[in-house]
Amino acid sequence: LGVVELAQRGEEGIRRAVDMFKQVIQRAPNYADAYSALGAAHATLALNFNALNEIGAANLAIAQALKLDPSNAQGLLARATASLVEWKWRSAADDLLKVETDDAGAPGLWHEKGVYLSYMGLADLALPAVEKAVAQDPLSFIDRYNLALYLLNEGHTERAIKVVRDALAHRSEERRVGKSVDLGGR
Repeated sequence: LGVVELAQRGEEGIRRAVDMFKQVIQRAPNYADAYSALGAAHATLALNFNALNEIGAANLAIAQALKLDPSNAQGLLARATASLVEWKWRSAADDLLKVETDDAGAPGLWHEKGVYLSYMGLADLALPAVEKAVAQDPLSFIDRYNLALYLLNEGHTERAIKVVRDALAHRSEERRVGKSVDLGGR
């Protein structure tokens, strides 16, 4: 459930996800994916909500995840996010390249790569990455949001409007069936 809260990218949901991931870690202290998810949640709070006090907790959780499993894709992606917050561009690029090389199908890879490329001012490269993110997870509201943003920035207004309409229609459907989706940042 914490993964769903994190994926929605709303601040309250991410904070709930942090609590859920901590509970998982209490029950399974050697589960690298739980530490990766906790690190990703803290790093996302830092990146999306300027909660820089979260970066220390992010780095501790990520370090534990990678100690347990050095090739853990989610841990590497979380570390890439934390590196963006800390302006460690090369470290973020190295982690993204490692995941892309070792596990190009890893959930979240293209999302993180799109965000990284956008931060680097490489909008022409960010757009194809976020298109892959949407293809990888067609139900992700945040990836559709990012795609619309990148399309708009590149002057593809009509296509951006279509993506937004599709995302909002999907969001309305989720609410109709009782799911909550927060509008968040990257």
